[in-house]
This record gives sequence, C-alpha cells and structure tokens, in this order.
Amino acid sequence: MNITSSRVVAAAAAALVILAPAPPAAQAEEPGTLVNIGDSIASDPVVTDWLPYARRIPTAASEASPIGCPTGPNTYGKQVAAGLGLVELDYSCTGMAATKPENEDLAETADTAIADGALSANTRRVLVTIGANDAYDARYNPAAWNVEAFVQAAAVSVEKIKAAAPNARVQIIGYPTIADGDDVCPIHVIPSQFVASPAVSIPQVRAAENIAQDMQKQLAQRTGVEFVDMKPSTVANGMCAPDGQRQFAGVIDTTGPGNNLPFHANAAGHAHIAEVILRS
Repeated sequence: MNITSSRVVAAAAAALVILAPAPPAAQAEEPGTLVNIGDSIASDPVVTDWLPYARRIPTAASEASPIGCPTGPNTYGKQVAAGLGLVELDYSCTGMAATKPENEDLAETADTAIADGALSANTRRVLVTIGANDAYDARYNPAAWNVEAFVQAAAVSVEKIKAAAPNARVQIIGYPTIADGDDVCPIHVIPSQFVASPAVSIPQVRAAENIAQDMQKQLAQRTGVEFVDMKPSTVANGMCAPDGQRQFAGVIDTTGPGNNLPFHANAAGHAHIAEVILRS
C-alpha cells in the first residue's frame, strides 16, 4: 500500500470513529427510599399543624403529606432516612390504628402507599409504628382483649407491605417507656436537674403501654419481621424522669427537651429512637 492509500484508509477509519455512536451514558441509580408508616409517635406534628388538621383545615404541613396528615420536621423517621442516605416517604398520621376504622386506618394507608408506588422494589426500609391507639377502648381503658384482633388486622397490612417492597427491611418500632410503674408525671414547669415533677398514680397508662408492647411483639412474630424494642434503653427516660433525662414529654412540659405534642416523645426521645433503629 502506498503512502496516499494509507492516508485514505486512516482518514476513513477516523471518520468511522467520529460517526460511531457513543456508548450510552450510565443511568443514575434511583435513590433508595424509607417508608414511614405509623401513628402520632411516628408523625409528631407540631400543635399548630395538628389543631387545624383535627378541624380538617389544610396547612402547608398537611398538604406536603401524601395522605394529608401533618408530620414534624425532625421525627425519628426523618433522622433514620438521613442516617441511611435514603429518601423518606412519610405515610404516618396521628391517630392511626389497625382495629378502629373511624381512625386513620393502617390498612387504607398501606394500600395507598402501594397504589402510589411508594412501596416498591426501590424501598430499602419500612418503619411501622402502630398499636397504641388499639391498646385502649373508647373510654381509654386498657383493651387486653383486643390483642389478637389487632394482630390479625395489622398482619394483613404488613404482609402486603412485604410483598410490595421485597427488598426492604420491615421493622415494627416499639414505643419508648412512658409511665414509671403506676405513676405518670404530667406537669413539668419547675426546672430541676435531679428531681422529677410530682407523680400521679394512673395505672391504666402502664397497662395500655404493656398491651401495646405485646401487640407489637406478636405482630412481628406473626409476620416474620423485626421488632425494635425501645423499652430496655428508655427505662429511666419516661415521663417522670428528671429534665435532662426525660425523653417522653408531660402534658404540660416546659422544662425538658423540646416537644411538638404533649404526652409524646420529645426531641431527645426522637433522637434516641433514631439511634436505636440505626444501630439495629
């Protein structure tokens, strides 16, 4: 081959390289998601969002929710999602229950999350916090008779969640310690580092707390998912704990870590629950 022919071949080869289609760009992987389903312990809206919601008045917080329920800005669900590098899809709502259709219903919520595509093969973690509102009757008496009914009803939803999100770890999140034996401490207005506020004997609170714990453990066992037990690590952090230790707010609580709702986990409580889940 002479020099001229060589140059022609080289030029043709170069043209083919230029004209050849570039290999397809790598598709950016869709970020994994965490789906948070649960009651007010999980949703923890600020009172100024919850009050309008209770009156069916929309707010920015309720409109941001896929089910129209306001949620707090720094719940343990949001903290866990951030810690795992996941996108949180928050389907939690105050009042959610499995056996009280008049409440926000677990079954309807799970079905909505599935229909929305929130529960999918891309879901990496599902947190389910449910049972507190099923553990007492219409007069707020402990409802031990409702344990099996709760497990049967909630298990249907958990099985649907597992099927819709086959790659996810599904965790039933236990409730932190609330009462101190038969006592609760509803009022915290005088700062004290060492002494809790005066206690009031209301044994029904601990009874309902124990029933909810039993409900959750049996639900996890029935469906073969994880139960994250919050009781052991919060035994000294309930409503009657001193200001610096308290992780569950009183009804009026101006001295402990900040809280969004009365008689719910406070900021320290949410941080602790998130830490336990992240270590699980």
